Amino acid sequence: MSKPTEFLRWYVPDERKPGKLRLARYHMTREVPAELFPGAFRTPSRETRDLPETEEEMRAYHAQPRQGGRAKEW
Repeated sequence: MSKPTEFLRWYVPDERKPGKLRLARYHMTREVPAELFPGAFRTPSRETRDLPETEEEMRAYHAQPRQGGRAKEW
């Protein structure tokens, strides 16, 4: 059974410009910026993803065929 996990966009300290913030390029859970980017704060952007909980679910998830790219017309 997969569990819904919340991902958010964050403003993080900019290492190139001390004292300034930049928008992170990707969504992160609440735990990641707390560890890696002290002083980060979230934006209103939010998404929820269903992630596998167990190792068996993870293997089954990655074994599924993926549909990627554009549909082909024959």
